[in-house]
Amino acid sequence: MNTTGPLSGTPFTTEGKAAVMERALASAAISILYQDTGLAILYAENLLPYFQKRFVAGGDDGSLFGETHGKSLAAMKQRVLETGASSTAEVDVAIDGEVRTFELNVQRTGGRGNYGLISVISEVTESRHREKVLKSLLRELSHRSKNLLAIIQGIATQTARNTLSLDAFLMKFRGRLQSLSNSQDLITDSSWRGAFLSGGDDGSLFGETHGKSLAAMKQRVLETGASSNAEVDVAIDGEVRTFELKVQRTGGRGNYGLLSVISEVTESRHREKVLKSLLRELSHRSKNLLAIIQGIATQTARNTLSLDAFLMKFRGRLQSLSNSQDLITDSSWRGAFLFELAEKQFAPYWPETAGSMPIYGVNAHLTPNAAVHLGLALHELIVNSASYGAIAGGATSITLNCREADISGRRAIELAWLETLPNSADVHEFSENSFGRTVLERVVPSSVNGKAELTLAPGRIEYHLTVPEAEFEILKRT
Repeated sequence: MNTTGPLSGTPFTTEGKAAVMERALASAAISILYQDTGLAILYAENLLPYFQKRFVAGGDDGSLFGETHGKSLAAMKQRVLETGASSTAEVDVAIDGEVRTFELNVQRTGGRGNYGLISVISEVTESRHREKVLKSLLRELSHRSKNLLAIIQGIATQTARNTLSLDAFLMKFRGRLQSLSNSQDLITDSSWRGAFLSGGDDGSLFGETHGKSLAAMKQRVLETGASSNAEVDVAIDGEVRTFELKVQRTGGRGNYGLLSVISEVTESRHREKVLKSLLRELSHRSKNLLAIIQGIATQTARNTLSLDAFLMKFRGRLQSLSNSQDLITDSSWRGAFLFELAEKQFAPYWPETAGSMPIYGVNAHLTPNAAVHLGLALHELIVNSASYGAIAGGATSITLNCREADISGRRAIELAWLETLPNSADVHEFSENSFGRTVLERVVPSSVNGKAELTLAPGRIEYHLTVPEAEFEILKRT
């Protein structure tokens, strides 16, 4: 059939409907295959020229898609024949030096003893290319985020080598951090959405707003003859679904019409939106991380007398951030589990001969924000113990427990640190009187919108941090 010339017949006649459907298949670049139970291809419609050259009646998927794809498609199609459950697959095919991606939707047809298979093939090259670009950006930015703390440690070390005083160091260091922050504007918003369009009576099908924009676009297609594509978001049963429309003019002068081919692309666009959201989140958190580091540098310097002492403490706190960041980036910026975070923070300071540190209760999954700030709190607690507390006194009498709680009537978790000092009469004061306490009592709770209490009693140190449900989720209970 001629799929490029004017359509003959009225679309409402049987002949006209068949012509419209064939034109629609051609317009949407959709191919149809029918195979028998032996997977021999008995019928094909609207194949691309590349596949037309490879098509042989009675051939199989290997003849169309190559031996490797042919084997995997044959296994999948055999399962569809046996179970009756439809299935989807994608294949990459090199055509004229370019790799193009095709999606196959396969379903069983016919009745028992007379089964067959229909495969609907559509090209998804452009969509998958966008996804690959976004995934590549995400991997690159995650890699850069991991390297960021190492870069900052290097900046601190190199700045210190050529600076005589702590004040001079801080001035230079802040300037270099600001320069680094400026270069962290990594992401610009990209938009691939076209105008919102639909077919038929656009206003009645898709609402007044979409109807107006669709009418304008379709009027241009009628006037110019140039085909056009667009997407619309439609709320169906409480779910927003996305549809792509390909619109072309049909008929001859004085008898023009419009053909709109509509296909659903909800899943593909959802994947793109998730990736774009991750990229924005990563860019935002990379800039926030630099702000946190500047704050750590300033607060550490306020309670340090020498540059060497500053660098030692500052590097330790940067390493704490790095440990938390490793867990967060390894999870594709979804966050980190509390127990893994604690073990990562405690590992450099916990005595190897003491076995694993006692960590009990709910292993909550923390948001990236909570993971970074709880990591800082745990670092201050374990470093203080290793420097002045139980670990420094040769004891390992520390427990960390997490339980479900509430905060102002809202669901929460409470993290409890209990450290028993070797001398039961000692009333411990935090080193520096200071930054450690500031982190535990002010910085961390305010950053997670929670509450904290640090108790320095005879013979023990207790720290309780309550974190609201916006900053965690409980994926499983032991």
